[in-house]
Amino acid sequence: MSAMTKTPPSHAGKLHVESIQTVTPAKLTELGTTRPVNHPGPPSAWFLQTHLRVVLYYKPTFEGESGYALTGWLKGSLNLALVEDPLLAGRLRHKEGCEDEWEITYNDSGVRLVEARAEVAMAEFVGSKGREEKEARLVYWKDIDDQNPQFSALFYVQVTRFEDGGYSIGLSWSPLLADLIHMTNFLKTWSQIQKNSLQKKDEIPKTSLFHLPIMRTGHSTHLSSTPLDTTPPTPHHHTTLLRLVASSGGTHQKADRLRGFHVIARGRAGEVEVTGPDGPPGAEMGLSGPVEEVNWADFGAREVALGGGSEPVLSSYYVTLGGNEGLVMVMPGGGGGGGGGGGEEGVIMSVTVPMKKI
Repeated sequence: MSAMTKTPPSHAGKLHVESIQTVTPAKLTELGTTRPVNHPGPPSAWFLQTHLRVVLYYKPTFEGESGYALTGWLKGSLNLALVEDPLLAGRLRHKEGCEDEWEITYNDSGVRLVEARAEVAMAEFVGSKGREEKEARLVYWKDIDDQNPQFSALFYVQVTRFEDGGYSIGLSWSPLLADLIHMTNFLKTWSQIQKNSLQKKDEIPKTSLFHLPIMRTGHSTHLSSTPLDTTPPTPHHHTTLLRLVASSGGTHQKADRLRGFHVIARGRAGEVEVTGPDGPPGAEMGLSGPVEEVNWADFGAREVALGGGSEPVLSSYYVTLGGNEGLVMVMPGGGGGGGGGGGEEGVIMSVTVPMKKI
């Protein structure tokens, strides 16, 4: 008697990329607006490859064929949301006349929007073994070009539709562009704009001004297809979010504690201070009081209701490193937590370490 052949689970299917578009702000940005990036020398290959990733999962919003309109509605609301934060559509470049100094320019070059389809039900994918590794397929990223960085997008959005009508929104961006708190605040703004646009209609519309329908001619319309259960050969990393208290006095964290890490500290004016792993931060921060581990959901991830207005059923956050050194991101504006006192404000520190160093 011959042995029975087991049918592989559907989550071993493929992911098909069906379109890649560019979304620009709905209004022109003021010419010459820039954000300084204080980095000693040119950004290393490590920074050109390192990026942050977020994946949000949502239950079905549209029925039947109208599901293809989802990307169109998200593109329309993203177009408006970028007016509130045009930096996200910018590019990294040399300062004019200063080859060793860098800045991000608000030049309306745009965000890349990727539409994809997965050969699996969302419920099955979410519950599958090794989901965290497979999620790499739900987030598009392309390393910044080291020769011509001004032509590389710094922010990508991937909308993936699953067979059961559920969908995921995967985001990736350079740490030089925004930290996690900044991006979460942007996502909440985008979510509110999307919600307001749908509330103006008597019912959820079937199509959008920005909807580009897939033409079915009997031939493949996929730009690319890759197995969902085959992950890119990237190292695994572990990220911890910590809430600390910043104050004008008190005990200072020793700069030596951050040696061996790349450090990004973002000021309230938006300026970015970057330090390599071989030197202490350029500006010492006063950090005192209690330290507690926090979760990304504490900053409002559940409020990011994109699509039909429903909250995400699951969300995840990762930092993908471009090398073997860790990354510390210091983010102001985290609230004082349970240990804040008068005149103190919270600081969130994201610490990412390669798993082999833990």
